Amino acid sequence: MLRKVVLLLICMPYFMFLHSSQQNHQHEQRRYFVIEPQGDQSIKVRRIDPQGNFRLRHLLDRSEDFSSDLPGVRLAINPQARQILANIQIDQFFQENPTLTNLQMRLIEIAVNRYRA
Repeated sequence: MLRKVVLLLICMPYFMFLHSSQQNHQHEQRRYFVIEPQGDQSIKVRRIDPQGNFRLRHLLDRSEDFSSDLPGVRLAINPQARQILANIQIDQFFQENPTLTNLQMRLIEIAVNRYRA
């Protein structure tokens, strides 16, 4: 019995280290995006680094977790872009912007559905 307790005490820091490194790895896989206005009637979606951009940190603090739709994705939406999202015609916007990636299109689609309601 004493051997089991000693073994547990010796191994516990190692297991705690494994658990914390796994959580850090999951945090590193999280992707951050921001939807910003581009002109008066258009928007743009871009990936951002949360550590490198102080101007967007306040948006990330209010960002929404889209893990249910897109695992590991957090999306910040500029307040001016919300008005544009509420009035945007998705199909027309996608035709006018053929260089959007599938992920960018999906983020726009989800955001439009949230702010149109």
